[in-house]
Amino acid sequence: MRNQHGRAGGRESGRANPLFAFLLVLACSGCGQQPWVAEGNYLTYDHPFTEAAAESARRNAEGRCRQRDQTAFETNRVCSLTQCTTRYQCMSAEDAARLIGEKKK
Repeated sequence: MRNQHGRAGGRESGRANPLFAFLLVLACSGCGQQPWVAEGNYLTYDHPFTEAAAESARRNAEGRCRQRDQTAFETNRVCSLTQCTTRYQCMSAEDAARLIGEKKK
């Protein structure tokens, strides 16, 4: 079926809507670092080996854990010269304080 412009369907075929693309980019600009894997209370981030990327992963983990009324605790970080994998666990503030005390020993 053709519309009044002689094109098939109600949209321009083969051409993305620039407003939709702009809104999609705008909506995701505040998303920040997203977990590579999120399973239960465990969050794993794969990010570049930069302070900014590590900070972005930390903030994202803290925000996700805060939604559960928990604290983000970094359990592991492994880096190459260019990439890092950082793991967090959401837990109660009491458990996080206990683990911090155990790490200092």
